Amino acid sequence: MGTVNSNIELFSMHVKNSREGLIARGETVDDLIMKLFKGYKATSDTKFVEYIDKKEDAYLDGKDFEPDELIQVALNKYILCKENGEWDAPSVEQEQLTALTAELNKFKTSNSKLKNPRGPKHKSGKIKKKPNNDERWAWKKIHFANGEATTKEVTGKIYHWCNKHQARTVHTYEEYFFASA
Repeated sequence: MGTVNSNIELFSMHVKNSREGLIARGETVDDLIMKLFKGYKATSDTKFVEYIDKKEDAYLDGKDFEPDELIQVALNKYILCKENGEWDAPSVEQEQLTALTAELNKFKTSNSKLKNPRGPKHKSGKIKKKPNNDERWAWKKIHFANGEATTKEVTGKIYHWCNKHQARTVHTYEEYFFASA
């Protein structure tokens, strides 16, 4: 069944040709009906497999099937399903799974925007602060002019020029240097 891509017509022709070839050589096929059931149940169409399961149950319950009769019944079902566009159609469960997967993907994309509304995280796991472009702090980076004091008081805090940071900070260069040593 796998070599004919679940095509019942091709499978049925193969079975008939093989059986005729065996008969022509004087051979017989043992338990052909059970092999047919097994072959038909290997198709990819779940509704067809259910249909064949019911036929097999009836056979096992005592209903007599000839191999040619089972081949014709299976072929009729296949042709009818193909004409109605039902062959290899997804089952109800498969349709639900597809719908749920699409819904989950929709939530993932909408939720990814909500994960971190404050911006990307740094390698350490902490949220990176956006650069402070506020002009009120721009004076910190301006190097003091010759003769200007290296310390400056702003809003009640005293800021010192730090050669390491090349900016005004609350610590002095010496405090930073000796604290890190």
